[in-house]
Amino acid sequence: MGINPAFAGNTSGPLFHINYRNQWPGFDNAYSTYSMSYSQYFSPINSGLGIQILHDQAGDGILQTTNIKMAYSYRLKIRDGYFIKGGIEAGYGRVFLDWNRFTFGDAIDPRIGPISPGGTPFPTDEVAPEQNNRNYFDVGAGFLIYNKDYYVEVSLQHMNTANLTFLKKSEELGATGIVPMRFNFSGGYQYLYKKGNKKKEDSFLSPNVLYTRQAGFSQLTGGVNINYDKFITGLWYRHAGNNADAVIALVGFKKDYFKFCYSFDYTVSDLSIRSGGSHEAGIVINLEQFFPEKQNYNDCLSIFR
Repeated sequence: MGINPAFAGNTSGPLFHINYRNQWPGFDNAYSTYSMSYSQYFSPINSGLGIQILHDQAGDGILQTTNIKMAYSYRLKIRDGYFIKGGIEAGYGRVFLDWNRFTFGDAIDPRIGPISPGGTPFPTDEVAPEQNNRNYFDVGAGFLIYNKDYYVEVSLQHMNTANLTFLKKSEELGATGIVPMRFNFSGGYQYLYKKGNKKKEDSFLSPNVLYTRQAGFSQLTGGVNINYDKFITGLWYRHAGNNADAVIALVGFKKDYFKFCYSFDYTVSDLSIRSGGSHEAGIVINLEQFFPEKQNYNDCLSIFR
C-alpha cells in the first residue's frame, strides 16, 4: 500500500507493516507519524485487499491528523512473467487543531513576552474557529507493472481534493484549505545474486527511484538497498525542488517472518543537522509461511515484503 493502492496484496498470507517516523526532533518534535497496515492477496479472485491506519502530529501535536483507508487491487497477467495491477483506495480522515496552544503577535508584550507578571497569557483579538476539527473523505488510485527484474508504478492521491479550512475568514479572503492532488511515480530493479534456501534468505541488490509532486512542490529520491541473507542495508539521497534535502542510511535484518529496519535522514539543506535529522523505524511481519498457499515468487517485489 503506502503511496499506491496497487501494492496491496503482495503476499498470499497476511502481511503487516508497523512504522514510526520522527522528523526534525531538534525543532520541538516538528513532525511525528505512526502507521499500521495489513494486506493480503486472494488468488481465487486475483485481488489484493488492504487497510491502513495513520496518525500524524505536526508542531509538537498542535495539528493532528488521523485517517483510515482501505485499498483494493486486481492483478492481471499480460504475458509470461509480466503482470499489471490496478488499485483504488478510499478513506476517512479527521484533522484536529489545538487552537489554545497558538501564540499570536497581538498577545506578545514587547518587553515581557506573552505571559503577564501574574502568570497568565495575554489575550488575543484573533477569533477561534467554530470547530477545532474537520472530517474529510479521501480517494486515490494507481497502477503497477512488474516482472521478475523490475517494476514501474504511478499513482494519484487526494483525487477529490478535500477542503480542510478551519476559518470562515480565510475563505472570505480567498484562501482555501484544499488538499492538492498528489502525483507519485517510482520504479526499481532487483538483481538476485544468490538464491536463498530454507536456512538463508535471498541476497539481492535493489536500486529504486521515487518522484513526487503536489501543487508546486516536487521531490526526487533515489538510492539502493542491499539484502545479504538476513542483513539489510541501503543508502539514499533526497532532493526537494531546487534544494538538496537529505542523505538517508538504512540498516536492518530479516528472520523468517519478521523484518526490522531503521533509517536516519542526515539533513543537508539549510536546516542542517541541528534539526535532528529524521529517525524512522519499521517492522514487517509476513505470516504467509503459515498458510498453505505460500508461493515461490518470481518477481522483483521482495523489498516490500
